[in-house]
Amino acid sequence: TQITYCQNETASQLTATGTNLLWYTSPTGGTGSTTAPTPLTTNIGTTSYYVSQITGVCESNRTQINVVVNAIPETPVITQDQNILTSSDSTGNQWYDSNGLIIGETNQTFTVTADGDYYVIVTENGCSSSQSNTINVIIIGISEMSMLSTINIYPNPVKNELTVEITNSTAKCNFELTNILGETIYSSTIDKKDVINTSNFSSGVYLVKLNIDKSTIIKRFVKQ
Repeated sequence: TQITYCQNETASQLTATGTNLLWYTSPTGGTGSTTAPTPLTTNIGTTSYYVSQITGVCESNRTQINVVVNAIPETPVITQDQNILTSSDSTGNQWYDSNGLIIGETNQTFTVTADGDYYVIVTENGCSSSQSNTINVIIIGISEMSMLSTINIYPNPVKNELTVEITNSTAKCNFELTNILGETIYSSTIDKKDVINTSNFSSGVYLVKLNIDKSTIIKRFVKQ
């Protein structure tokens, strides 16, 4: 017999069918208890319990009950590249939007087809992680794609100074820099060109989001 729990899940007292039950922590020897144990779930692994019954003056052989405690997966982190989201975990993913579970979307990557908020939960051995960071995605259409060639971000990778340049817009536009968690770390208004001091940025992947002509354009850069 096997009973499975997730780490730190509330366990129930063990049960067995029989009369005058005696519970043990070893297959032989020891003194049986008439009180059924309640397994601990704080440690990952398998713990074996044993139970017998007494009929008249005779005690039966002991039956083994294994209690398996599985780990809860680490909270995944999702990153964004245009309308493609990627989970930090390669398996066990389930994608969600603001309406709940997205049926059939269980791959490491998810291609977004509608604007909205998205996150992922990882499940392994029946145990689910906490939900990941939430990323708000705005779909880039054909007209927005044509604008990408007129937006220059350099150097990429960058060390100390990042230049954001727009070559086809005469109006000022708002833009922001976000980290892979979707947190805004810098925002400003650009008129043709802006130079950002990135010397204090941590190494990693960042996104530049520009609002141009009622559209949002997203480009990625790497801080060395």
